[in-house]
Amino acid sequence: MTEKVKPEWYLREVIYVFCQKCNEFRSEEYVETIGIQEDFQGRDLLSFICDRCETRQEAYRVAR
Repeated sequence: MTEKVKPEWYLREVIYVFCQKCNEFRSEEYVETIGIQEDFQGRDLLSFICDRCETRQEAYRVAR
């Protein structure tokens, strides 16, 4: 018997930020958000503390 997947799971986009020290994308849900700003092209630049290496960084938000 297969498990039914809730339809709202399909609609939910996971947003990632790139940690330069870990050299990998981290889910925005797990990092600690410090602030967010918008650049001149309308992209979101997130200031965050990485949950793995615990460094403060800035990176663009991306949906994957």
